[in-house]
Amino acid sequence: MDLIAEEIYDILIEKEVKALYHANSVRTSKTFLQQGGLLSRKYVEDNKLVQTIQKSDDKDKIFNIWDDIFLDAINISRYFTQYNVYGPILFAFRLDLLKNKEVKTVRITKRNPLYWREGEGNVERYFQTVEDFKSKFKSGNKLNDGGYHITFTTLNGFLSFKHLEAIQIDNPGVYVTNSKGEKKLISDCIIQYFSEDLSKNYISMDQVYVRDDLTLKFQYRILNQFRKQVFRRLFLPE
Repeated sequence: MDLIAEEIYDILIEKEVKALYHANSVRTSKTFLQQGGLLSRKYVEDNKLVQTIQKSDDKDKIFNIWDDIFLDAINISRYFTQYNVYGPILFAFRLDLLKNKEVKTVRITKRNPLYWREGEGNVERYFQTVEDFKSKFKSGNKLNDGGYHITFTTLNGFLSFKHLEAIQIDNPGVYVTNSKGEKKLISDCIIQYFSEDLSKNYISMDQVYVRDDLTLKFQYRILNQFRKQVFRRLFLPE
C-alpha cells in the first residue's frame, strides 16, 4: 500500500491535476503558519499547540493515522460546489512535492477514513497499486474522487511550506465589528491575522487569494444563521 511518490506524480500530471490541497480552519491554519508547515493532528497535540477539533479525531487515533498528513488531488470545495467542511483556508502545494527526496512513498485512501470500519484490512482502505489508482481516479465517479486522500506517513507529522504554491481564503460575506466599532469582512480580518506569519514563511501576498463566490457566500450565511457554532469553529481564531 506504500506507493512510489514519483509514479503518483506522473499519474497526476497525466490526469491534468494542478496541485495538492489541504483545507483547515482559521485556528489550525494559524498554527501551521506559526510552525512553518502542515502538521499532523498528533504533532499538534504532542507539542501542545492549538488546533480545531474534528469529528474524525477519535477514528484517526483508532486507525493509526493520527500522525499522517492528508492532501487531496482535487479542490473538493470547487469540485462539489460547496464549502469545505474541514475549513475555509486552503493550502495548495505544487505537484513537485512528490519528487522531493524526503517523500519517497505515499498512501492513497479508497474512501474518507471517517467511513472506515473496524475489522477492515488495508486492502479495503488503501489502493495497493498505482495502476489501480490510475484506473479509478477521475474515471467518472466524482463522489469516489472526493475520498481519495493522499497521505504522507514518513514525515514525522511535518510538511514544510517549501512547495507551497498558494493559500486560498473563503469569503463568507459576513462582517464582524472590531474594537473600534468598525465593520470588516471576516476574510479581510483573516488576512490581517495571518500577515505576520505569512511574511515569516516568505509567503507573499501574491500567493494569497480570496475566493469570492456567490454560492459559497449563500452556504456560509445559512451556516452562520442556523449552525452558528460550526461557523465559529471554522472561521474564528479563538
